[in-house]
This record gives sequence, structure tokens and C-alpha cells, in this order.
Amino acid sequence: MLDSARHFVSKAKILQLIEGMAYNKLNVFHWHMTDDSAFPYVSSVFPELSAKGAYRPELTYSKADVLEVVKFARMRGVRVVPEFDTPAHTASWGASHPEIMTKCAGKFEGQIGPLNPTKESTFDFLYKLFSEIKTLFPDKYLHLGVDEVDSACWESNADIQDYLKAHGLDNGDLPYRYLERYSANISAMGWLQMVWQEAMIENSYMEWPKGTIAQVWFDYKKTMATLTKKGHDVIMSDGWYLYVLDTGADWEKLYNVEPTDFNGNKAQKAHVIGGEACLWSEWINEHNVLPTTFPRVSAIAERLWSPVEELSVDEARLRLEEHNCRLMARGIEARPANGFGLC
Repeated sequence: MLDSARHFVSKAKILQLIEGMAYNKLNVFHWHMTDDSAFPYVSSVFPELSAKGAYRPELTYSKADVLEVVKFARMRGVRVVPEFDTPAHTASWGASHPEIMTKCAGKFEGQIGPLNPTKESTFDFLYKLFSEIKTLFPDKYLHLGVDEVDSACWESNADIQDYLKAHGLDNGDLPYRYLERYSANISAMGWLQMVWQEAMIENSYMEWPKGTIAQVWFDYKKTMATLTKKGHDVIMSDGWYLYVLDTGADWEKLYNVEPTDFNGNKAQKAHVIGGEACLWSEWINEHNVLPTTFPRVSAIAERLWSPVEELSVDEARLRLEEHNCRLMARGIEARPANGFGLC
């Protein structure tokens, strides 16, 4: 997963990243394109989103850019799964469309919170935007996001509280009401869905569409056990944060993370359908995205593609050193794998 919102990453660099993914048998590029900090996608339906939400006009992705990335990836056996995170992480949307946002009150006065789930206009807006996005990304999955939703702003908003009272609801119903409506619209467009783990854990009574995948990013042993026991498919990201750097051969820590190392039976562990390394970009930009990723992600790829009983850090060390030289010879910028050496 690449977050290209907090720091913009050029199309050229994204293509190099995908090239490197293909060299490592990594076959899904999860593109976290928007966040609080920026909205770099140039929508034809709502061009004002990037006009007011991007860092600068040139730090954006046009439709042609997106289509080129998708085609480039497809030719290398890599799927592209987009994520436009909602209802939180949407401050950049509010720069041009404050009417769909929640205005906080009380001790949060002056702040803008998540999308307002009580307005029909919010869902009309989402439907129009994602109908456009659907034309660009042929993959069957859309990542809905739905992480880190702080309900405090909703609870402080008088209009939302009046809505809840009029409909016999309470604050705890808001996330579910949003998800139920949003998820149904996305399903109607023909998409299957991925969500961050909170969406399932905190809305346990939600009837998710068949095929929905939860992405687990913290407390994985407990979370994987809980979600797989309920029959949900999961992918593992906890422990595979590429943006968290350490000195030395920190790939060894990544290599030793085992997605099925949780308390569950064979049937539960069959619901672990893969894993994903995450590159959040608070400290990542155009100039360090590749060497931060490679060859550390190569260690994760070997973990995911290999039987557990055949994995050994000592044996992997020499393979990774050789593979790192191979990546660099192919033009992929990579940091040293094991200290001093040829590459």
C-alpha cells in the first residue's frame, strides 16, 4: 500500500514501485490516494476537490495518469485497488465541499469532523464520485477505508443530535447507519469491498456483503482470531509498516512476522488470504519511497510466498543480498540489505 496523499509521489515513481513489486511477486497495489492532508485526484465530476484540496495544481493525478498506472500494473500482473478513505480522513474534501462535512461544536468548536452521515446530500455526492472512480479501476475490489472514525465531533453537532432524536437513534448508531448506506451503494456499483479492521470490529452486527475483506493493522493476534472465527476473510498488515525505520538489517523483523500465528483452528487460518506491506507517507516522499521499500518488502514477499517450515533468516540473508543486487541492476533504488557489501 502506498499513501500518496500525505506526500505526493509522482506517476513516474509509482510506475517504478510497481515494477519493483512485479520483481518480488507482489501482485496487488493498494493505492491510498486521498487523506486529510490532500486530495490529489482530478475528478471530472468534482474538479474542485483537487483544485482546493491538492497541495499544488501540478501535484495531482489526472484520469490519464490513473489509467496509465492501471495499465502498466496489469501488464506486469499487478492489480490496482484504490482507497478513498471515508468517513474520516476527509478534511481535504471539506476545502471545496463543506456542506457534506460535520461542523464540530463545544470544545471542538471551529474544527471539521468526518462526513455528515445524516445528510442525503452526502450519499448523493459519494455516489457520483465513486461512479466516476469505477470507470478508472477495473479491479473487483474497492477499499472503503473506514478507519480511525472519532465520533466526538458527531456527538457535538446539534443538527446531528436533532436528527438522532427525531429518528429514535443514539450516537452509537451513526457509524452503522453510514456504513450500511455507503456499503450498499458500493455493492450496487458492482464492487466487492475491503475495510480496515475497525469497520468490522466496531460494527459487529453489520451484515457485510459476501466477499468483504478486513485489513488487520494492529493487535493482529486478537483481531485475526476474532474476525476469522466469524468467518471473515482477512489480510495481514500488522508488523509490516515499511515507513517505520530502524538501523541495520531491520528486514529480519519483517521476515519473522507470521500472519497465521494466532489462536485459531485450521478453518480460521484458511481465512487469512494474504498480507500487505503499508507505506504511510508522513516521512516518505518522492526521494526516499523506493529505498524505503526495497529490499525490505522482498523479505515480506518471501514470507508470504513460502511454507512456514521452510523459512530461515540465516538462509534468507544470502538470497536477499543477491536479490538486492538484482533489483539495483534493473534500476530499482534499494538500500543495503546486510551492511557492507557489493550492493
